[in-house]
Amino acid sequence: MKNVKNLVKKNFLPLNITIIKIIPLLVLSHSVFALSLGTPTTIAFGKTDYSSPLSGNISLGTDGSIVYSGVFEGSGIGTPGQLEIIDTASTVVEVSCANGVLARVGGGTLALTVTLVVGAGNTAAYGTTPLCAGLGTVVATHILTATAADNLIILGGRLTPTSLNSGAYSTSHAGGTPVAVRVLVI
Repeated sequence: MKNVKNLVKKNFLPLNITIIKIIPLLVLSHSVFALSLGTPTTIAFGKTDYSSPLSGNISLGTDGSIVYSGVFEGSGIGTPGQLEIIDTASTVVEVSCANGVLARVGGGTLALTVTLVVGAGNTAAYGTTPLCAGLGTVVATHILTATAADNLIILGGRLTPTSLNSGAYSTSHAGGTPVAVRVLVI
């Protein structure tokens, strides 16, 4: 007689987390500086499937990798947000950021814990780069270079849902809060 294993079928519901706006804030400490920020690109977690009861999280690294834990599944590929700092090479800046909230049309929100690096060569999986702790807390100090890729602010994040309805979640829906990034010339 063959051994028969119990198979558990999961009922997956789609969860689209596609648009997370980034609000850039400039703070100039002296009028001599010509600091500006490029147009931000949005953070995208993509389509994620989950089953009940909820457990685990969805983590997007600044390198674009996604790791799912618990009841979450997906493609494993996301898009980190980006924002270019534009100024003269050798200008020193401090970067701080505030976490966001994603909202669903029809109700429901998800808190987003954001991680940030400066420089395309510094990207990594979630959990290895600094976490945003509000606009008053510096998470990176950077000396600008002549290479644009070195001056990119790159953002990832983690979602840890405790209750969820299937549908599209975004910071641009009513009840959502965009991720805010502040750059200060020091």
